[in-house]
Amino acid sequence: MAIDSKLLEGIELMKEGKEEGFNIFYSYTYSFVYSRARLVMENDEDALDLTQETFLQAYKSIGSLKDPNAVYAWLRTLTYNHGMRIFRKREHETLLSEDGEFIFEEIVSPDLDSRPEDSVDAKETVNIVKGMLDELPTEQRAPLVAFYYDGLKITEIAKLY
Repeated sequence: MAIDSKLLEGIELMKEGKEEGFNIFYSYTYSFVYSRARLVMENDEDALDLTQETFLQAYKSIGSLKDPNAVYAWLRTLTYNHGMRIFRKREHETLLSEDGEFIFEEIVSPDLDSRPEDSVDAKETVNIVKGMLDELPTEQRAPLVAFYYDGLKITEIAKLY
């Protein structure tokens, strides 16, 4: 993913402690962070809390971002790490909400709509996989979502958990 030059400028300003830099950083990355937080948390309110915590941590630790071109991977890691801390603290067994079905529906190919029988089979497979994931404890479910949905490498997931 090519990083916008304005975002890179915002990161540098943020590293200098300038509020303008944080504002630029926030405006360019909010949707990304919130969408990742929503994948991890069970409702919008918790996702907003996680988003806020992620930006607070990003502000505090912007100096640890060595390669500004890797900002999205860095933010994804911060979001997942904070999300897992919240779950450990609450000792919840749920990673995805009941509304989380949309995550797996995106996996279904749009070409399947032209073949209804294949579409039904694919949707049923999605429901079966989601049901199986819902039965897993958070510690097992989170890495699977990170690997299959976010495309993280196993070594990256190992560092997160």
